[in-house]
Amino acid sequence: MKVVDVNKDFDKIIVVDPGKNSVEAIAFDREYNVLGNEYFPSKSKTKRNFFDIDSSSDHQYRVEYEGQKYLVGEGILSDYNFETTKNNTHHQICVYTAIANFVEKPNEKIYLIVGYPSSDFANVDQRNEYIKMLSANGNISFTLNEEEKTFSIVNVSVKPEGVAMKPRVEKIGKQKVRSIDIGGENINYRFYDEKGNTLESLSLDGAGVNHLESFLKTKLRKFINVDLIDVDYIDYLGGVKTCNLKEVQDSDLMGYSNSHEFMEDAIADFIEQKVLGTLKAKDINLRLRGDKILFTGGGSVLLRPYLEEALANNKDNLVFSDTAYWDNCISYAIKDIGDRCKMLPGDKVENMGIAQAAAGKILKETNFRE
Repeated sequence: MKVVDVNKDFDKIIVVDPGKNSVEAIAFDREYNVLGNEYFPSKSKTKRNFFDIDSSSDHQYRVEYEGQKYLVGEGILSDYNFETTKNNTHHQICVYTAIANFVEKPNEKIYLIVGYPSSDFANVDQRNEYIKMLSANGNISFTLNEEEKTFSIVNVSVKPEGVAMKPRVEKIGKQKVRSIDIGGENINYRFYDEKGNTLESLSLDGAGVNHLESFLKTKLRKFINVDLIDVDYIDYLGGVKTCNLKEVQDSDLMGYSNSHEFMEDAIADFIEQKVLGTLKAKDINLRLRGDKILFTGGGSVLLRPYLEEALANNKDNLVFSDTAYWDNCISYAIKDIGDRCKMLPGDKVENMGIAQAAAGKILKETNFRE
């Protein structure tokens, strides 16, 4: 038996990480050759029509599903979805948008693999509701940028977030490691032993980078004249990348000589309160030297210089994933084929050989960066 036989009932395997800040997706054929990858901001907005929309971005989508129109991705002024649950229409529309990007012919049969927060994953009823919501019934008719896409979701496989298999295999090896997956809404923490067994896992709500944006906005209000600056239209996450708010002049600030000084202080406060402090409250102290600490998720790319400064005492144990934005999708695909091969009838050694070969192919094919 070959891996293509395991996937014979599907046209494509599509892996989606429907995050709270961004949506990442990878499409594979039956042999795990990469067909494409896609990302867009995790934003959606219901619309009566698209008359006022002049799209110029490759990551903005005009979609229609079950008679309702939505604008998805870039160019939406509304906030990110701050609901802790992923069992909502917003995530359903984002997942379908990701799938539709890879659908090329009518009625494609899709094997869908998606993620779920570590803490919620143990809630079987909630997880089953998520599967039911995404599965729909029969063929799904979905209009993407005026093009009708039809597909059926043959199966939904749900996997826990924060597993970070690729950097654990390629950068950590057989060592204990604490994995910190910084997303939009939450942080997923997992502690692994030398054999890759999970010793501990949890999710911290309200600690993701979407909350950093609101944290910075709230703090900035205390140090500027809000009659002169519209704090709602400042590019805070862009400011995190440069440690500077280009919309704020030095003379606008009270108590700080410039916005660089303000950003250094505010981001350090956020990391201390929402990340390190919240983990320490659960007896997880990242400042103490010991096990390797692996940072993954898009938020880790954004916060890397600030985390390195905050954890200077532990700098030799810090590892940052090169494929941070895509680690969840890659992990879901590897975990899924391994789980399915364990359930196959016949020779167990042969079946696990299929899974290992597929995992190796996935790792080789997915050297994505941003």
